[in-house]
Formats: sequence, C-alpha cells, structure tokens
Amino acid sequence: MSAITSDQSKIMDENLLNTQIDTSSFTALDLIRPEYNNPNRKLDIGVVYTQDDCFSKDKPLETSLDIPFGISIISSILKKQGHHVRFFVLTNDTYEEHLSDYINKEKPELFCLTSVSSQYWLVHKIAKEIKNLDPSIFTILGGHHASLAPDNAISSPYLDAICMGEGDHSIKMLSHLISEGEEVKGIPNLWIKRKDGSVEKNPRLPFEEELDKLPFVDHELWADWVAFPDQYVSVLVGRGCPFRCTYCSNHAMAKLSTGKYVRYRSPQNMIAEIQSVCDRFPNLRNIYLEVETIGANIYIANDLFEQLAEWNDKRTEPIKFGMNIAFNKAWLLESKKEPLKQFFEYCNKANVANLNVGIESGSEKIRKGMKRPPHSNEELVQFLEMCKSNNIDINIYLLIGLPHETPANFKESVEIVRRVNPKSVYLSIFYPYIGTDMYDVANETGTIEDTGKYIYERMTPIYTSPLYPRWKIRRDYVLFWLNAYKGIWPWYRIIAWTIKSFISAYPWLRKPYKWIISKSIFLYNIKLKMQGFNTSGLLDAEQHSQNNYGGGSGEATTGFVAKINN
Repeated sequence: MSAITSDQSKIMDENLLNTQIDTSSFTALDLIRPEYNNPNRKLDIGVVYTQDDCFSKDKPLETSLDIPFGISIISSILKKQGHHVRFFVLTNDTYEEHLSDYINKEKPELFCLTSVSSQYWLVHKIAKEIKNLDPSIFTILGGHHASLAPDNAISSPYLDAICMGEGDHSIKMLSHLISEGEEVKGIPNLWIKRKDGSVEKNPRLPFEEELDKLPFVDHELWADWVAFPDQYVSVLVGRGCPFRCTYCSNHAMAKLSTGKYVRYRSPQNMIAEIQSVCDRFPNLRNIYLEVETIGANIYIANDLFEQLAEWNDKRTEPIKFGMNIAFNKAWLLESKKEPLKQFFEYCNKANVANLNVGIESGSEKIRKGMKRPPHSNEELVQFLEMCKSNNIDINIYLLIGLPHETPANFKESVEIVRRVNPKSVYLSIFYPYIGTDMYDVANETGTIEDTGKYIYERMTPIYTSPLYPRWKIRRDYVLFWLNAYKGIWPWYRIIAWTIKSFISAYPWLRKPYKWIISKSIFLYNIKLKMQGFNTSGLLDAEQHSQNNYGGGSGEATTGFVAKINN
C-alpha cells in the first residue's frame, strides 16, 4: 500500500472527527432491541483473520496468546446470536483454497474482515476473492486500518462497508438487517456504500463502558488454527490506554468516539472467563492478562489481584499470570509508597510471575519526543529493580529505528538492558502506523518504503532516515543480544538469540525457519527454553497428536504431526 503523505493524514484526521452525516438515511441508535440479539433467520457468516508470520501452514497460530480480541469478540457475538459462524486464519498461500471450498458449499451471506495497515494488502486480495466467488456476499472490514485510514479502506471495490472504532453493537444490527432482507443503512460506526456509489457515513456510538456485557472469546472457533492452544492463553482485562504515545494507535483510536476510553471488566467477570479457559484446557499453566497497562489504576489492579489470589488458592496447581505495565514516576513519591507496596504484595499473592514494561527507548530525549510518561532513566531503573526484588520477572519492550533516533541513542537502550538484566527483551523495529502522530513525523523526517506487499511487521525496517540508515538498523537489531548481554548470558544463549534476530531481519529466511521449528520437537523445546518456558512434559508428540480440544475439524492440535506444504 502506498505511503500516505502528511497532508493526506491531516485530511484523514478531519474525516475522523467531522464525519458528515446524512440524517435522512439514519434509522436507529437503539441497539438494545430484542430482535437484534435473536434474529429470526440465522446466517452463514465467514470471519477472517490474516497471518503472514505463520507457525505452520495448517496451524498458522502457535499458541492461544496469538488470538486477537477485536475480531474474536465480534465472532463470539455473532455465534451467540445463533448464526453459523466459520472462522478462518488465512495466509497468502491458503486463502484461495479455504474460501472457495467454504463459499461454494455453505453459501455465506456475510464476511467480516479485520486488518491493520501492514496486512491490508492481503485482506484486499481476500475481499476480491470473496466477491469473485459470490458478488452477493456482503463484506465488511473492521480493525485499525478501517478506523484510521477510512478513505483508503472504503475505496476498495470489494468492500461494502467499513467499521470505525468498536463494532460490538454495529455487527448485531448489520446481521439483523441482512437476515431480514432489509436494506443495510443507518448503522452507527459504519461507512456503507450506497448503490449509486456514494458513501453513507453514520455517526459513532460512545465507547462501550460495560465490558462485562461482552461475550468471552470462543476458543472453539479457533480450534483448527492454533498449534498449542493450552500452552499460553490471554484474557482481556480492559480496553484503552491513558497515555497518548505518538507511535501507538491508542491516541488516534481515542478520538473516534465520545465517552470513557479507558475501561475495565469487573474482577468477577474476568475470573469467570479464566475459569472457563482452565476448564477447557486442563494443562494450562500460564495466562496473560491483556491490558495496555495494569498500572493505569493501581487500586483497581490491587482489587483484581486480591480476587485472583483467592481463586488461585483453591487450585492444586496455581496459574501464573503476566501483563503489561507502564511505569509512572508518581509511584515513587512518598505518598504512593504504601499503595505500591500493596501492589507488589498482591502481585505475589496472585502469582503474577512477570510484568512487561514498555520502555521503548533508553534515551530520555527520544522518550520525550514519543510522549511517553515522563521519567528519568534512574527512576525507571529504580522501579524495575523493585519489581525484581519482589520476585517478579521483568520483560522489556524496546523499539529501534525511531524518527530522530541515532545509533548513539539506541546504545542508551542497550545500557538500560545491561543495568537491569531483564528476563527477556521484546525488540521491535519501528513500524509507522497510519493515523498516528509518529507516522506524520516519519513522513517528514525520512522515507517510508512503499513495499506494496509488506511482510513481517516490526521485524524489517520500512522507515529510514539519514540519522539511522536502514543497514545500521538491521545491524544493531541483529547484534543487540551480543551488545546487551555480553558477559551476562552464557555464550550459547547469545549466539542462539543473535541467529534468531538475523533470521527475523531477513524475511526470506522466516518460512524455512518456521518449517524446521514446527517439524522438530527438539528444536521447538530449545526455542521455548530460550523464551523462559518450562517444557517439562509439555511437548510430547504422541500426546499432542491425540489431543483434540473440542470444536473445529477434530484434527490434532499440533504443528509437528501435520503435513506442511510451504
């Protein structure tokens, strides 16, 4: 997809905030009507998620941790309505075969697609294939690309509508109108193409604040697509982020609607889903609590942890939890010492094993330009050491290749890692997300490569500037583990991670690497140990080949015993 200029981006922002409404076509904002929850005629509906960095051809997703929440909740809503929902995780190699078979046999009337900008090239091809097979199928795109680049998305001749922002209520109304044979119009949050080619731009509902009303992720819908569903599962804690970091899409998504953007589920509702997940996957030992930052409200966090501790105490083998946290220097104030102490105590009681901390850059100057929460490196290190002293493992998120960043700035990131010695580092190459402030900065300060077919987001540099050329970004990305852990880790671990980074930096190596890992239990166990997993008894080939976690086709849920044709 072509890079969008700064002027185009400003026009997009105006469109997001000043949607022109054709009131004559607007029929209803009330989405609580009973018939929406229980339509008279049940539809066959296809739901598509795309993946390019696949674990294997037959099982594109490695673990349940890879399941995205947005499209999962949409599909759960449709299934709860009684519709016949078929979920697909499609790749560039598999979409034609899967779509042809399903459309010819089941004759679906609706296809729901989702996409971030880096996946739009593939989603566009999938929408085209759907329309080629059956032009009458209604196709709708949601996700970040539809929300933040709506003019680009709605211009596709293969999409009938796009959803801007959250579609939990809109999808009910859409499926109801299609099932009743009525004209699709007047649905909040949707841009809908009319027969004359014009676009109906409907107003947007406020953000849904009562997250307990949302259905749980239906893991049965994903059963065909996940290699190891019980290795690691994620459960949603809340939506939205209180910070407005310029590289992240949250500050742009927060503009889409009115109302409270940062919202949480109740602890009781979360624990109910956690219990249901544990019932489905008896061997599950690790759950990731998905939230932008658990520290947005430390009192809500403490309440959740207290109830998780009570729940975990009743288990023979307690679940280990992990989650994101963004450091706030206010926690170091004298007045916050007691709540912070309680936070760590509750973390230990709840069996919180690790916290993922988004540092993004070790340069205070770069962090300030990104509008990260303000703090010094000394304050950051103090907090990270407090986590470790309370027996909580630390994983760090870092970016490389940011606008205005130089190799010297990145060395500051390396030094932070050397000082703290976290359990792991999630190092990503900066990817300019359309609709974010950092995208505009990237356009103004360097070059965004027009790949047309971008593969492996955040592993290869598509943005480059004179301050940090692409070849230097790749060099420092590959050599990061040597520079950060020399003299700290054993040499074999440094070599293993360096090789993995080299493979990640060059996309043509990714497919054979994934194929080898998926075929070899020995190598896969090594990979898990590198990531800090206890693999004892986890990956026995015969055991996994006999496991079927319900739903789907009944195929074994392991990528090792499946035939892989790459």
